[in-house]
Amino acid sequence: MHDFIDPKLGSAVPYGVYDIADNKGWVSVGMDHDTASLAVHAIRRWWLAMG
Repeated sequence: MHDFIDPKLGSAVPYGVYDIADNKGWVSVGMDHDTASLAVHAIRRWWLAMG
């Protein structure tokens, strides 16, 4: 949704997952604008770490 562009490093694209029942969140930062791919990877990493 939001890009933080650095001319030397490129861009960082944050994507988050929030668990309302447990009041915990997870943010992944990617470098690709493919939102679907970034979302899948963020949810997968969240599930393996916290889910």
